[in-house]
Amino acid sequence: MKLRRILIAAIFISATQMCSGQTNLLDSCGMNSNPLLNKYEISVLDSLFFTRKKPITGGFNFSGKRVAFYSCTKNSNTKGDGLLSKKDFFSLCRPDFKGHAGRGFITFTESEKAESKGYDVVIIIDCPYSAIDKAALIQKLQQIKYDE
Repeated sequence: MKLRRILIAAIFISATQMCSGQTNLLDSCGMNSNPLLNKYEISVLDSLFFTRKKPITGGFNFSGKRVAFYSCTKNSNTKGDGLLSKKDFFSLCRPDFKGHAGRGFITFTESEKAESKGYDVVIIIDCPYSAIDKAALIQKLQQIKYDE
């Protein structure tokens, strides 16, 4: 009987120790304002935009790309101009991304990338409009300042 109690206690302690080391993937997202994404942020964006894993040729490779975030909702998160910080964007994802309409992304050509201070792509959320004015978006991107 005593051995049984010890065994049960050991299993319980082992199980709680194994679970305590696990973290939510989103805990490693939005930690800075650098437009280059870390592997966890890339993983979250892949899960949002590509429901089944596609090869890079069938999707978009976020690795090494400068990414900005934009919401058509003008509120305190966007400070009235629509742009979201990376931290604010990933905070909106917690615990899941439900309730945010019109998500997608806009990629830039090489000339647009040069005009936008090197941004490759803008993630768009909460936008019911079918088209976004790229020129206006590029002007907003020219004003972004970030800390590494």
